[in-house]
Amino acid sequence: MAYLFISYPRRRAESVARLQALLEARGIEVWRDTEQLRFGTAWDARVTAAIRGSAMVVLFQSEEWFASGPCRSEADQARYYHRPIVTLSAHDSEVDLEEAAAFVAKRFAARPPEGDVVADLEVEAAEWARTGRRVRNLARRRNLRRFLPVAARPGAVTELAEDFVQQSLRWRRMVRASLSVLVMGVMASVMVLVAGAYQIGQVDEANQSNTALAERRTALESALLESPYAGAEAALAEDPASEGPTTLASYQDALEPCVPVAYAPAGGEAAGDASAVEALENAAFPQAGRTSATGAGWRASVSDDDRVLRIDQDGGAAGAGDGAAATAVLDAPCDDMAASPGGDVLAVVSAQGVQLFDPVFGTCFAELSGAPVAAGSVLSWSVDGTYLAMRAPDGSVAVWEPSSRTTVTASTGLWFMDGAIIADGSQVAFLARDGSIAVVDAATGEVLGLDTSLGGMLKTASDIAPGATAHEVLVVGVDTTGKRGLYLVDVAGHTAQVVNVPADVEPWYIATSPTADILALSDGAQTLVYDLATGEGLKRIENVSVSALAVDDEGRIYLGSFGGGGFSVVEPDSSVPADTTAASIDGVASVSATPGASPRAIAVGGTHAVSVGDGFEENGSLALAFEDGSWQLTTGFLTSWTPVDAHQARALAASPDGTVFAAGFSDGSVALLRDSDLYPGAVVREQGSEVRALAFSPDASALIVAMRDGTIARVEVDDGSFDAATLRERLRERLDTARALGLWE
Repeated sequence: MAYLFISYPRRRAESVARLQALLEARGIEVWRDTEQLRFGTAWDARVTAAIRGSAMVVLFQSEEWFASGPCRSEADQARYYHRPIVTLSAHDSEVDLEEAAAFVAKRFAARPPEGDVVADLEVEAAEWARTGRRVRNLARRRNLRRFLPVAARPGAVTELAEDFVQQSLRWRRMVRASLSVLVMGVMASVMVLVAGAYQIGQVDEANQSNTALAERRTALESALLESPYAGAEAALAEDPASEGPTTLASYQDALEPCVPVAYAPAGGEAAGDASAVEALENAAFPQAGRTSATGAGWRASVSDDDRVLRIDQDGGAAGAGDGAAATAVLDAPCDDMAASPGGDVLAVVSAQGVQLFDPVFGTCFAELSGAPVAAGSVLSWSVDGTYLAMRAPDGSVAVWEPSSRTTVTASTGLWFMDGAIIADGSQVAFLARDGSIAVVDAATGEVLGLDTSLGGMLKTASDIAPGATAHEVLVVGVDTTGKRGLYLVDVAGHTAQVVNVPADVEPWYIATSPTADILALSDGAQTLVYDLATGEGLKRIENVSVSALAVDDEGRIYLGSFGGGGFSVVEPDSSVPADTTAASIDGVASVSATPGASPRAIAVGGTHAVSVGDGFEENGSLALAFEDGSWQLTTGFLTSWTPVDAHQARALAASPDGTVFAAGFSDGSVALLRDSDLYPGAVVREQGSEVRALAFSPDASALIVAMRDGTIARVEVDDGSFDAATLRERLRERLDTARALGLWE
């Protein structure tokens, strides 16, 4: 009997057990690792076999799932054995298990029958290998006829399964085989080898280039570990004539550390930025280091050995329930801690340096460096929270400006999920989980109003898109009865109404293009396309799983797919995805496997359509571009150059002129990307909460960002971050300033 395999982290065992019961009540057999076996003989013998023979694999993904090596290995195994994969997002604290079970059951029922044939083939091939590849265990008659079609499709089964089928065929034909056929086979193999020699040479060259690149990156990282100034000098040693992505990434890495803007040596005069020097002179340092601090709805403390930081929530923070606590292990005993004046940042100093924490989720989002630090140092924030000063035991004082490019414009207490540009680009509508919509000025980040017309209608909201008029938005959510639906909201008139959709569609994802008058709506298994203005149905896209949607101004539909990082495009005059080919650099294809990657956001620029999502550290970025008469797909471009610690990216936006992309990550980072060549730009890490939505200002000089914890911020866009000459000049200025402050020789 066909069964499901569920991959989940141990902390989600209770929820998964309930999900299993709901699925089994629907007649679906479930296999899950109830004993929580982990790496070793038992894991290999049971879990791998269960994945190999499953009809479908469900990834119950959460922060813990992405942090679990065994869970990620289970996903890799599923992809290796070409198992259909369904991804359930369990990142938020509440998961509607009834809804999840219904979704999985629907996907399970709709799975293609050849998938079960692949499972049977893989199981028989594994048994053949386990028993010493004996002739008696080869496939015969009916089974061989079943296996031949799936084994003939490129990439449909493992190499072992292909070999198993080929050996079965050879055995069946062995008596009739002749020497001439064998000779022809040898000749054909030689011809293939000769024809592939050029490609192999190109791959060798690419490998040599990658090895040199890795060595340069390693040298830079080693220098940065020594000090940010050593890193700057290492980056300046790059070839000044080069303006490629490697060079830009090196410059960006070297500029990323936050270094002092003012400094006073022990017994010496303060120097640096005038405002920072004033903050240094007015700093109110404690007499002794503190072991606790309080902020807006939280209290931080350290363990008796000063090595474990604990942050307890008083409740009310988005994403944190009453009594919730976060912990972090410090690199060295805590010497002092201080909450920012606004209570939204916790600074901790130890002999290893100064760290900034998001107190809601307990994550360290920035480290301040570039000044001498020792055990016994203490901290002081400026009155307005712009500067943070540290006094070392010898009396020297360093001052940093931790959020030089980010301005918090509002702290709403909402749990933001998504966003949409409205009012001809002058406003942004940020959707909260409870259905509230914050309308924000796209230039300043100021909150203009809060629409709550969905408050009594929805249990949760998840997706938002612009409507047909300037102040209308379309929202996907779950009503109070647990049914998914589509809603039209007028954020100016504060009205909301249900939009009728076909009975066989439970909407999960929505995208629109007011310019093209197109609306795309998907339940994850099929996508319906409508005229945005009239509501007339235009077409239905089937047999493509969906985890993200976008529509461009020409009416093309872009589809991101669950598990494996699928990314496709449907042209306006078609109902099926266009053929895509692997983009190549110097003749070497750049598309690789994308374990853990499921697109969560798509944006369309002037040249490329880009997607980011789960599994970001494992090539979870994709780009499509129409070049040389075909659609070219590139994989993993942003991961290669963007040094973020996030496993996920759910927010993506293109500038109004389509020349720059901005991606927001689960660790609070915001990264820029140039559309024309996918080169990296600046990375800003000045907030700790996950970025759920972002949008460019009308003049593209800033980004308006909405965080999971309800923060809305304005982040300056660095115009010079794509220019190698500008970055080199900034590195020189950094070193000159450090020398002037006496922090570098």
